[in-house]
Amino acid sequence: SYISSCSRNDPNLNDCALKSARDSLHQFSQGDSERGLRPLDPLYVAEMTVYIPNKQGFKVTFKDNYFTGLSKLHLENLKFDLEKKMIIADALVTLDVKNTYDLSGRVLLIPVKSNGDSAIHLSDQINRILNEMWREIVADVGPSICQSLSTAVVENLSVLLEQVPYDELLP
Repeated sequence: SYISSCSRNDPNLNDCALKSARDSLHQFSQGDSERGLRPLDPLYVAEMTVYIPNKQGFKVTFKDNYFTGLSKLHLENLKFDLEKKMIIADALVTLDVKNTYDLSGRVLLIPVKSNGDSAIHLSDQINRILNEMWREIVADVGPSICQSLSTAVVENLSVLLEQVPYDELLP
């Protein structure tokens, strides 16, 4: 296994887990066909829909999303809540996404419809804005994008974690 275990009784559990996660991230992101893990780069998400809750009724549907950059993700922090069996992670990543989009809504009183191919680059500057204003952004436009992307990553991670007993991962 390429994940090092950490003792749940270790007072430095979070530091140990962070080191283990950083050490295994590259291999995890490449996928592992023997374990049923898909590569994270590129990460495919079939569809994401964004509704902007205003009077204009803006809606954008992104299809055939291919995210690249997750293999270069930098974990800043990991925090374990052992009672809830929950992990909170802080990470920075520069993402590129290629997809097709369908947009509809109104700008002022003018109906707008558009569709086509798109390529979006989410860099460190965007990351800083997202980190500072994530609650507002997620509340306004992000629920489906955040949900779709995190679901795809968590599903892949779950495949791996289901193969490693909890007591083996955190003895």
